[in-house]
Parts: sequence; structure tokens; C-alpha cells
Amino acid sequence: MRFAVLMDRFRPGKGGAEVWLERFAAAARAAGDEPMLATRDPRDPLAPGSAFASWIPVPVPPGLRFAKDRAFAERAEDAARAAGAAATLGIRHVRSCDLYQPHGGVHRAALEGTLASMEGGALRAARRAARAISPKQRTLLSIEEALLDGGGARRVIALSPRVLRDLERWHPAAAARAVVIPPGVDLDRFRPAERERRGPPLALFLAREPRLKGLAPLLGALARVRRGGVDLRLAAAGFEPGPWERAAERLGLASFVHFAGPADRPERLLAAADLLAHPTFYDPCSLVVLEAWACGMPAVTTEANGAAAWMEPGAGAVVADPRDGEGLAEALAAVAAAARDPGTKDAARRSAAAAGGVERLGEVLERLRVPPPPA
Repeated sequence: MRFAVLMDRFRPGKGGAEVWLERFAAAARAAGDEPMLATRDPRDPLAPGSAFASWIPVPVPPGLRFAKDRAFAERAEDAARAAGAAATLGIRHVRSCDLYQPHGGVHRAALEGTLASMEGGALRAARRAARAISPKQRTLLSIEEALLDGGGARRVIALSPRVLRDLERWHPAAAARAVVIPPGVDLDRFRPAERERRGPPLALFLAREPRLKGLAPLLGALARVRRGGVDLRLAAAGFEPGPWERAAERLGLASFVHFAGPADRPERLLAAADLLAHPTFYDPCSLVVLEAWACGMPAVTTEANGAAAWMEPGAGAVVADPRDGEGLAEALAAVAAAARDPGTKDAARRSAAAAGGVERLGEVLERLRVPPPPA
């Protein structure tokens, strides 16, 4: 089957959606399908060796970003059909598709998480006011409403029960035609490290959006843990350190936090750490948490992370609110103390298996192959 993935912009290796889509395209090619990618990028975004068979350019007018987003949303599926796509999978900023998988979650929920991650009440209030009049946010919300409330998405995939609840809250009509399929993790590529770790326990923070994923409260909690006498260290990667190094210095953590910069091989970082710290303000279903579990690592995360639904007892801890510094510090200390126990590693691996492996990609393919119900 020839099908097209619809996504406004594609940045190979720059985000979780891109990583998942390359895996998905590879699975489709192995099954005999022909996956194409439709974007509004001004030039072919596919890297050499990409699993996608081809790129479909969707022309948009020059101008402000919100106008480009609107034009892409309106034109993407027509461009895919004109290129011969028998089915369409929407990922972001589209008004219509056969199957929609909001990899970034429900937009209203993501906005709430972004707002919550901002420090200081005055800043959050200013952001809330700006959001109310922002052409960009009004455009994205209207696109999502047309897609989910207006029936533009003929079927919907929720990456976790958390996303399904968000759909029920804001888009109940779409929730009624949604099914939960987590992204899954390659259980062969991500496996427990064979070597035994020694020295102080090391937590890993791996994210491309450090503020949204909770680095600020994590640094505060790490300072609390260390004041309590626990020699916990932190490696932070996936982003440019910039002001975060200065934040660590202000907290007296300069010698105990290593900023590794962008990360292309997450399995190497996971193999070197004892636990994953992911106190996110919003995450539909964190792939890095699934990968950490597959490597036998426990995770400290939050209720805002859809992946928490698959955490087995002993595989880490879930904190209600990342801003709960004391609760986050207690969770980090407790999980660090048990991180190297064989039982902890087994529980983490079971959690990854519960969320599913590469067969989850096949589940998405199967739903894409089924003709959508009549409008």
C-alpha cells in the first residue's frame, strides 16, 4: 500500500516524532508498503538512508508561521492524494486524514503543560494573556478543532490513556473513535547493560525541551537530595546547556551535574546511568522512559507523563506534580537506592514489555490499511 504521513515540518533526529516516524517507515517498507512523507519544508527534509520512499512537498505562501501552518493544514491531504497515496496518517497540523496520531498530544493539554513549566506567577499570567490573542495558537486550536470535533480525523490513535482522557475532556467526539496504541520500544536495541556500574548513582535527564520536561525542578530536587546526604549525580543531555549550567552553579551543583549537549545515541547514555529522571510537565507517552525501562533502568516521572500507565511496581516512582520539590527529592533518593538491584531491573524491563515492542508499529499499519468509515 502507498500511504503518506502528513507533518508540517520534519527534522531528522531532532524530536521524538521524527525518531518514531523513521522506525514506522522502516516497518512499513519491511511489510511491503510504500511510505511517503508530506511536509511544508522548502526542500527535501529526508536524510540519506531514510526509510521513507519519497517526499511530497506541500507548497505554502511566504509569510508568518501561523499562515503557513493554516495553508499546510488545508492542503496536505490533497497533495498526498495527488501523489497517489491510498491512505493518510496525520501527525501534526492537518485538517483531515484517515488516521490521526497526535504525537505531541492534545494541543490544549500541551499548552497547559507549557504554561505550568514557566517559573513565576507573573510570567505565567502574561503568557496566558498572550496565548489568548496569539494568531499562532488560535490557528493551531482551530486546526485541531476541525480535525477532532469536525470529523476531519476519521480515526484517532492515542499514545496513552492520558491522551485518551485529554480527548474525552476537550474533544469527546474524537475520543469515541480513538484507540490507545503506545509508541512501543525496540526491546532488542535497548537492553540492560552487561557491565556492572560502580561509584555514586547516576541519574540521566534526556530531553530536547528541558523546561517542559522538568529540568528546573529536577535541579532543585537534586540539591535537596544531596543536602540530605545522598551522593546522587546527574547527566543531562539532548539540548544546548546555556543557562542551565548557570542554574546548576547557583544551586551548588556544578561539580555534580554533567551537561553532555545534544545526544544522537541515547542507548549509550542509558547504558551509563542508573536511573532516568523525567519530571515532565506534559508528555503524551515519553519514548525515553520506555527506552530506559527496556535498558533495565527505573524512572522517576510524573502523572503528566502518559508512559506512567505502564510502570510496574518497583520500576520507579510517579510524582503527582513536578513542582513538589520535596516529593520529587524523596522519589529520586528512593529510586537511586534501589536502582542497581536485580529486581528493579526486572521490573523496569517488564514495564517496557507491557507498553509493547515493535509490534505496536504493525498495529498502526493495520489500522491505516482498513478503509475509514463513510463520512
